[in-house]
Formats: sequence, structure tokens, C-alpha cells
Amino acid sequence: MMESAPLSALGALATRMAASAANTANAQTPGYQARRVDMVEKTGGGVAAVVSRDTTPGPVQTEPLGLPQGGADVVLSNVDPAREITSQVSTLRLYQANARSLQIMEDTKGAHLDLIG
Repeated sequence: MMESAPLSALGALATRMAASAANTANAQTPGYQARRVDMVEKTGGGVAAVVSRDTTPGPVQTEPLGLPQGGADVVLSNVDPAREITSQVSTLRLYQANARSLQIMEDTKGAHLDLIG
């Protein structure tokens, strides 16, 4: 079915946006590893989202004495806020384009039905 590609893209893009939102929300959480989403082609058409963890270590910061960590080294999050903002904007635009594609397909189907009778 022709609609499967835009519909699967919308689902995959929703997963990508959710992962980016989680990354943004946890950007200040020590030790948090960012989620990465890869789009893969599905057999028969469409795309699927594959979520993984970015295992690249975040920067290390030494906490001062007197805090709960007591002068220990703490690995910070590896989230790059600039990357997340860019990802969110591009995901939004791709989502809008696929939603518009579905609307055009629906309008065309309706026009064909009107011609038939």
C-alpha cells in the first residue's frame, strides 16, 4: 500500500523526537548516555527507527568537597544540546512533510472517487 511509507516515517520520526526530548531532559543528569535513533529501510517499503545508546563517555568533572560526592570524579552526560536542537528541528520538518504527503494522497484519492461517480 502506498500509504505505508509516509505512515511508517511518521512513526519513526515520533520515536526520533521522543529520544531527542529524553536526551534534552537528561542533559544535566550525571552519567546519562544519549539515545541515538537510526532510520532503517523496511522490507517492502517504509522505514523503522532503531534506538541505541551513545556509549561515548561524557566529560569528567571533580565535585568539590562537602557535596554528597565528596570530591569524587563524576562523569557527566554526553548529550550535546546543539545536536539535539538541530535534530528536533529537522525531525519536525520531516514530520510535517510526511503528514502533508499523506494529506495529498488522501485528497487525490477523493478526487478520483469524485470522477468515478
